Amino acid sequence: MPPQWYRFVLAGELDPEQLSAFPDLIRALGTAAGTTVLSGPADTTRDLQLLLARFRQRGLTVLGSFRLLEAPDFGTRPGRE
Repeated sequence: MPPQWYRFVLAGELDPEQLSAFPDLIRALGTAAGTTVLSGPADTTRDLQLLLARFRQRGLTVLGSFRLLEAPDFGTRPGRE
């Protein structure tokens, strides 16, 4: 069974150093000012809980989290043609 995909809306605009703490997540471009939107898979409820704990450990505020019906289409990404 493929993993569930989730979208997380975080308060603030994460800088490159903060984003590097989440290499398993993909940042959405063109999000509202003052927020960062990250998407990624979680195989189990425990994986989701651990990911939310990682946000908290770094002092990040999750404004919303949403389960996606299918993996997002990010188009062609460098190195994944």
